[in-house]
Amino acid sequence: MSTGTRKESVTLSAKASRQGGLSLVELMIGLLLSVIVVGALAELFVNITRSNQELAKTNSQIENARFAMTFVKNDIIHAGYFSGFVPEFDDLGFQEDPGDVPPNPLPDPCRPFTEWDNPVTEAAAYEAHRNYLLGVAVEVRDTMPADCTATLTNKVDDTDLLVVRHANTCQGGDANCEAVNVNDLYMQTSNCNSDSERYLLDPNAPSMGLLQRNCTDVQPVRKFIQNIYYVRDWTHVEDDGIPALVRSRFEFGDSGPLGHQEPQVLVEGIERFRVEVGIDDTSDSGDPVDYTTAVAWADETEWYTPTNRGDGIPDGAFVHCGTACSFDQLLNVVAIRVFLLARARQPTPGYVDTKDYILGGVTVDADDLDDEYKRHVFSSTLRLVNVSGRRETPFDPNEASP
Repeated sequence: MSTGTRKESVTLSAKASRQGGLSLVELMIGLLLSVIVVGALAELFVNITRSNQELAKTNSQIENARFAMTFVKNDIIHAGYFSGFVPEFDDLGFQEDPGDVPPNPLPDPCRPFTEWDNPVTEAAAYEAHRNYLLGVAVEVRDTMPADCTATLTNKVDDTDLLVVRHANTCQGGDANCEAVNVNDLYMQTSNCNSDSERYLLDPNAPSMGLLQRNCTDVQPVRKFIQNIYYVRDWTHVEDDGIPALVRSRFEFGDSGPLGHQEPQVLVEGIERFRVEVGIDDTSDSGDPVDYTTAVAWADETEWYTPTNRGDGIPDGAFVHCGTACSFDQLLNVVAIRVFLLARARQPTPGYVDTKDYILGGVTVDADDLDDEYKRHVFSSTLRLVNVSGRRETPFDPNEASP
């Protein structure tokens, strides 16, 4: 091999050796680029995490509101169902002066059972209270009734209280229906003309003996339901600051007495609860409703238009009852409009709420809330099928089609 070739090989090896590493400047630039990339990835991760958290909060908020609305709606649609029983004052087939118009003023919904439970020694109070329970399917107030204050506590200001009444849709003791408790309040209706009572509303269900249509078999019993809904200012422990929609049931409870029990939390995060009612106070003929007298028909031979009974359709705008709706208003409620203001479970740091929330006829100002929670309003309008349906009359063939 020639000398020139060996020198060239040595020169190339030296150059390769000198180019095998990074200079300090190159290393610093590489580290800087790595820091920028890692920082961008970290920021992306944090943003995705925050977005997922906010999405979870929103989903939870929507689910809570839907659950709350479902609880209330499922109860309202059964309001006024009493296993075939219809009060005389609301029965278009009853042609005498009704004898079961509820008392005016209406009693306290939390009135203890012991104050009206004896049909012998307290006959007037017993009958009047039964007429009230079966004649007024829903009540709405924005203040707590006096007899409720000991049990139904910590109601949020400027929110409503809703009372819903009906018989249980399942028969006591049947599959998927709670067993009969002789201490609870049950209802039994009669389908036999030989029975002396149209219905019974008492505890001790096994002693009830009203008969079916064959006048031999005993009618089944159904638990009487009276639920009270309102928003309480705590959920898990008192003063925890988490509002919740709660429900108190009229029953015997674990140890009695028969009456409204301690409220149970249905859904947390419900901050406002407002209820407006649709009132049917005008008949098909345009005359005012009067349930204290017998049904008056526009045509006594063709019963198409009762002039002093409602037609099952709300007249005018929906009404907020405030302290309490009047006696006449509550007897004529045929529809309910429910508004819920739901907030997220956790606050969003740095979030500023500038919205105003409209719940029917009232507006909740964001300035009054002054916190970092996100909120949303949910609403639903419901027809009281069992009340409005029995007021409908057949179409008059003598009138032109609408």
